Amino acid sequence: EEIKNELKDKKLEVFGTNEERKNRLKKYHGVGDAPAPSSKPLLKKAGSNKSNVVDKIKEMEEKRMRDASKMEEEKIAKKEKAAINEARGEGRIDIDFQELMEESRIDPRTAYPHIPLNYAKIYVTVRKRPLFPKEKVQGQID
Repeated sequence: EEIKNELKDKKLEVFGTNEERKNRLKKYHGVGDAPAPSSKPLLKKAGSNKSNVVDKIKEMEEKRMRDASKMEEEKIAKKEKAAINEARGEGRIDIDFQELMEESRIDPRTAYPHIPLNYAKIYVTVRKRPLFPKEKVQGQID
């Protein structure tokens, strides 16, 4: 209990066995050789990981360059889509939203390949109304 109270007074952790608590107090006071909690050596040879670190730095730089070129390509593609939308008179459409809509579209040929249409019992036909010019000016997507 004395050890626990002293640990609490020093605002140190109280958990563990009595031996661990004593070592924690010794370490706090700088007395004796308190064993390190981990069995791994703290210092490593200076040259052993040098090439590995250099290789990792090179990999990081290459990845950064690839990511930068990919982002540049995406910017160019967005500008091209914006120009196409502008030519169609749909200049206020958000390009990111338009891309998300295009990605989420389902291809009807691959959506339900296990049911041929000539065996279907029910046919549902839906006709969507076209967008009015006012809606296109507002930037709504068809």
